[in-house]
This record gives sequence, structure tokens and C-alpha cells, in this order.
Amino acid sequence: MKKLKLFYFIIAVSLFTSCDSDGDITGSDPGDIVVDFTFTNDGNLFTFTNLSQNATSYRWDFGDLYF
Repeated sequence: MKKLKLFYFIIAVSLFTSCDSDGDITGSDPGDIVVDFTFTNDGNLFTFTNLSQNATSYRWDFGDLYF
């Protein structure tokens, strides 16, 4: 189940990164928000590193939040 949640998270983050008409990743203009992160897996421990740029707030949703 945890792998499925991670898969959905990666899909959600990938929706924020897209290509423009010439194939460049958006975010190349100053002030554009660039969504980027890395993660490592050590058994049951996942470590995420935020490499995003120009964002003013963050929300990490692993699919276990209730509204």
C-alpha cells in the first residue's frame, strides 16, 4: 500500500512539471516555480529532499490526509 501511495505522489508531482512547445521544461523564466525533489529509500525509511525553486508554500500529500 505504501508503494501505491508513493506512486500516486510521484504522479501528482509530475503533473506540476511539463514541457512547453519547444520541449524545454517550464520554469526556465526567472520567477517561475520549479517543482523538483529527490528521495532515497532505506528499508521502511524514505528521505525526501526538496529542490524546488521560487515556491512560497509547500504541501506534501502522501494520500493519507483527511479533509
